Amino acid sequence: MGNVSIVLVGLGPGSPDALTVGVVRTLREAGDTPIYLRTRIHPTVAWLEQHEGVKFSLSFDDRYDSSATFEDVYSGVADKVVADAQKAGRLIYVVPGHPLVGESSVALLLGLASRAGIDVQVVEAASFIESVLSTAKVEASQLNIVDALSLPDLQDHYHSYAPPFALDRPNLIYQVYDRDVASRVKLALLEYYPPQHEVMVVGADAQGMSLARRVQLSMLDWQDQCFDHLTTVFVAEAPETSRRYDFHSLLNVMAQLREPDRGCPWDREQTPQSVRKYLIEETYEVLDAIDSDDPDKYAEELGDLLLQVVLHAQLAREDALFSIDDVIGHIVAKLIRRHPHVFADVDVADSAEVLRNWEVIKRSEKGYEDRKSILDGVVRSLPALSRALEISKRAAKAGFEWESIEGVFDKLDEEVLELREARLEGNKDRIAEELGDLLFTVVNLARFEKVDAEDALHRMINRFIRRFVRIEDEALVRGLHLEDLTQSEMETIWQAAKREECY
Repeated sequence: MGNVSIVLVGLGPGSPDALTVGVVRTLREAGDTPIYLRTRIHPTVAWLEQHEGVKFSLSFDDRYDSSATFEDVYSGVADKVVADAQKAGRLIYVVPGHPLVGESSVALLLGLASRAGIDVQVVEAASFIESVLSTAKVEASQLNIVDALSLPDLQDHYHSYAPPFALDRPNLIYQVYDRDVASRVKLALLEYYPPQHEVMVVGADAQGMSLARRVQLSMLDWQDQCFDHLTTVFVAEAPETSRRYDFHSLLNVMAQLREPDRGCPWDREQTPQSVRKYLIEETYEVLDAIDSDDPDKYAEELGDLLLQVVLHAQLAREDALFSIDDVIGHIVAKLIRRHPHVFADVDVADSAEVLRNWEVIKRSEKGYEDRKSILDGVVRSLPALSRALEISKRAAKAGFEWESIEGVFDKLDEEVLELREARLEGNKDRIAEELGDLLFTVVNLARFEKVDAEDALHRMINRFIRRFVRIEDEALVRGLHLEDLTQSEMETIWQAAKREECY
């Protein structure tokens, strides 16, 4: 097996003038060595046959029609090349461009050859990149190179957050074989660039001469007879005024606001303690936005909350404590670790089992070994109702629980009675204590009914506001001040508003 070899040859970007001496010599002097073409659709193929007497043994063009996906094409090609090389002892595999630039079949082939102990040689060739550099007049180090076939389909877009394009420099997108692929490229680009942004479609004519057409992005897939195996799309950097912002834009803006000399005086003065209250305020504004059923407000308030996270991360970075990458790294690692049924081979029956596994995994994590009680770890700064719910849930999991909801109702009656007794005594401390007991029992009642006590109280407050505003409106209609209404009149209006509400 050690005597088996595969020679990888590239045909360059299209023109016979771009063929290297080594490529021509290798193909011309191949002798009995089989020469396989990934595709005959390349201007140099006919030229090599006519002028250099090269005889190609096989091409894989038929697989593009017979295979369901490009992935199937390249996988089948790699399997065939490796298998036939093992039979022949030596085989030459020829691809457009450079074999190691944007060639999926070669990437698969290299893996197969390595596992099979096959020697692979590469003959130097020009790639499609050089042609674009000359046409677009751009320097190579500026380019971000993207495989068009790696872009997510439209239906998968919202399940992927890896940006395929570099918004701060030019992008070169290769393997834009046809209008369908061009359409996928256009839709992906429109997520980041304005429709009027100019792109350059770069290809080659029948003689291999470079061709370039400038079009607006919105018209990219409308170009007739413009796409084939040699087509690439060059996308210049978008102007700052029309560029869509991304997460890195936010990080850069925050860093600039904190710059000692050029930043904002107010932002430069802030510390984690001074902006702590804003983190809480923005969280509640997000909750209000959720209830408003207004997507624009929801997105805006999430942005304000994200700003607080980025600001805290920037402050920590300046103090050499951690960065936003550490913040993201912690949560990503935690999510993967706590979801072995998604990211590993653990099977779960339902969401209840997911939660049980979650608790087991949490207890094995750093920090849990220092906890002396199962109630340790409940955040003290939580709103009281939320904290009470979490405390009662943990106690119940440990077995400290009523047998049925009737026991909770009995406890509720007991706490009401004790509160009445405290009032008769006139002891303010005991009244506060009994009120706390009563509220905690109500939280347990909510837990039994699988109701979030905090949310239930917020809804009640909203209902109260609506009904009270109805009383105010009625007084206004009657030409009265609110205090001119009697208690009985207010109650009548209240009950009318209550009957009109839908549950």
